[in-house]
Amino acid sequence: MEDQPTRSPSPEPTPTANQPSPETPQFPTSKPKSKGKIIGKVFIAIVVIALAGGVAYLFMQNQDQSKKIDDLKADLTSAQNKLKAAEENATKDDESDAADNSTQYFAIEEWGIKFALPDGLKASDITYTINDNTITFNTKTRAALNQNCSESSIGWSRGTNSTREFAGGTQTSDVKVGDYYYFGPSGPQSTCADEADLTVENAQNQLLIKLIAKPVAE
Repeated sequence: MEDQPTRSPSPEPTPTANQPSPETPQFPTSKPKSKGKIIGKVFIAIVVIALAGGVAYLFMQNQDQSKKIDDLKADLTSAQNKLKAAEENATKDDESDAADNSTQYFAIEEWGIKFALPDGLKASDITYTINDNTITFNTKTRAALNQNCSESSIGWSRGTNSTREFAGGTQTSDVKVGDYYYFGPSGPQSTCADEADLTVENAQNQLLIKLIAKPVAE
């Protein structure tokens, strides 16, 4: 019997680098997230929110300051206007007092009244005559025109009632000083001067009428 040739066992295949070993299964892997990056993002978000809040606060503060400045300006303007008005009123009062102090009067001592002298009429030029509750006025300038003007005059009267009866009718007065109402001329005055002197006479008549228009207590 012939001897059979012996076969050597086949060598085990050697696993290569690209071929994983069946005994060690491999699973897909993932990189862990970086905690440092997350913290950084959170910090940036906090900074952004803080900056936004700061900007909003500064804006509100500026708005409030602007309103306060506007209010102060309005108060200052109001105070300046009030001061200006007070100064103007004080000036008017001073002017009024000065005018009162410079006003000259003509007094009728018998009746306890006086009159402010109109411009163009001097107290030294006025003459008057009293007869009970009637008074007549004249001026030396008017009387010097002629005899008629010397004897005629501007009549004026007083009474305890606001109306009076006279030859021409009834006259009412709202001029009252003390217990008496005062009545001026009831109509046009008749002329006494010659034609050449009528202008002077009329001017004197008007001055006397202005004189007796507003009596005041002496």
